[in-house]
Amino acid sequence: MIIMALLAQVAATPTFAEFKRLAPSSAGDLVLQGQTHGRIDSVIAPVGGLTAPGVVEAELVEQPVATEQGCVRKRWTVSFSAPPNADINTATLDHSHSATEVGMPGPRGCRTASYAHLNPGIDRAQGFRSLTALERIRLGAHNLRFQCSDETSSGLCRDDRTILRVLNTLTPWTISRDANDVLIWLGTPGGIVTEVRFDLAEPSRVRVTRQIPAPF
Repeated sequence: MIIMALLAQVAATPTFAEFKRLAPSSAGDLVLQGQTHGRIDSVIAPVGGLTAPGVVEAELVEQPVATEQGCVRKRWTVSFSAPPNADINTATLDHSHSATEVGMPGPRGCRTASYAHLNPGIDRAQGFRSLTALERIRLGAHNLRFQCSDETSSGLCRDDRTILRVLNTLTPWTISRDANDVLIWLGTPGGIVTEVRFDLAEPSRVRVTRQIPAPF
């Protein structure tokens, strides 16, 4: 009843202060009104440093859903804006957008899965096929042929055994498409990128690249 009363008092355009004081599921209902979304499981602390003055962003992560292929969830980014020099708590909801993430079930199902963001051009089915192909590569599938380059002098490209060992220590976090190729970025967002590139029709030919991300 308290939450319903609080929601009823909220103005037509929610403020950052109103958003912050709600539990994740209620916060999602507040800022995603009119949009189709699942139950929000968690709210990630506002993202700072890369936004314009007077702008604050937060991420809302939906409860994952188990499918026949694997686990699916959406991650929403919501942006609040305020006039220059105004209290950021008075910032009002400006816009929101979502991205789909897929992963293979972990030891405790979808809640412990590792998720990869699907960039435009990759649908869910292709995302799952990409993760399945990557797992076969990491297990040392028959007839693998690697091309490797490394900007960091980490020794990644020493030999095929080293490549496989390193790939098995990294987590995929983004899947993209470039013409016929799938590109999977592994590691940690914002850190050194290890890219695995292959054609889903012929995943035995694999190009591995390690690079330092461009500064913002």
